[in-house]
Amino acid sequence: MKKPKSHYFRGLKYRIHWRVPKSKGAGGTCDPPKARNPAIEFHPDLKGLNKLRVMIHEALHAEYWDLDEVAVDQGSCDIALLLWEAGARFIEDDK
Repeated sequence: MKKPKSHYFRGLKYRIHWRVPKSKGAGGTCDPPKARNPAIEFHPDLKGLNKLRVMIHEALHAEYWDLDEVAVDQGSCDIALLLWEAGARFIEDDK
């Protein structure tokens, strides 16, 4: 999988880091849009459906910062499962 170093969410550039998140035990983190140089972190060891779910989860935070954690978590699980059932996979999972 190509690992982007940045991405725009609602016109705001977020830096993307593939490292162990600052929050202990988290699969990912997302800075608030008002942060200076906002960033998203993804744990480098994520795989499969969980990787897809965490990536969607943090992207939803970046897009819709006003949503609460329960809504983001439910949405990311539902979207990830739909994409997974439709056959979405990461290239390195096929190796």
